[in-house]
Amino acid sequence: MWGNRDVRRSAAPAVLALGLALAGCSGSDAPMAAPPPGSASGATTPPAGTQSPAAPSTSESPSPTTESPSPTTVAVPPKKQTGTLKRGGSRTFSGTGAQLIDVQQAGQFGVVVDLDCSRCNGPVMLTEPGRIDHWADQPGPVRGQYVTSIEKDDTHPRLIVSAQGRWRVTVKDWSTSPVRKGKVAGTGSKVFILDSKAKSLTYDFTPAGAGDMFSVRARGDVGQEMRIFGTDEASKGAKIDKIHLPAMMIIHTRGSWSVTPG
Repeated sequence: MWGNRDVRRSAAPAVLALGLALAGCSGSDAPMAAPPPGSASGATTPPAGTQSPAAPSTSESPSPTTESPSPTTVAVPPKKQTGTLKRGGSRTFSGTGAQLIDVQQAGQFGVVVDLDCSRCNGPVMLTEPGRIDHWADQPGPVRGQYVTSIEKDDTHPRLIVSAQGRWRVTVKDWSTSPVRKGKVAGTGSKVFILDSKAKSLTYDFTPAGAGDMFSVRARGDVGQEMRIFGTDEASKGAKIDKIHLPAMMIIHTRGSWSVTPG
């Protein structure tokens, strides 16, 4: 049912950023410095005919500013694997290091990529040429699922996998995603169909570390609605109302989570 419908593609997948605006004001409540030993408090006047010694220079060089590195695209690796993905099917690729996976779809349908880099060390990346908000960009080991295509006219996925160690990538028609009922819990990015008649859901989230977020896209089959929600803080029992289920649940995070209909 999800394989034959179209939906607008968001500018960045998965991804929802919930920011906290921080504003600060500073003031000085520190006590005044005490006068040096042997002198009276307050201002002093030097004897006539004498000059006050020059005050030592207290100027400091400005502290260098540091900027967070901007997201960047990655170079296309020279090593390449190719294959064709049929409707309702899957293709598996494996390798080491950095490689390009060039896939031709035989039809128009959403695509899920299952990345198994559970034995990898060092940085792991899953992306596509020209992309800056990479699907996976974190230290290994990594195991996750990512939706790389939901538009009808996107029938040529080109994936870049880069890792220190052996990896396996399975590319599949997203309509073959597992169907789950009731409470679903997991760690990391997952894709599944949540089968329920409930009109709301609650979620819990525990971040994997600083900067981790919980980003969810829920694409209901009714009206092709794409509901987007999430958080960048630990949460328990957060409620989302007026959601259309059943829905394709596209969860992007490194942390632990659960979602419960109703």
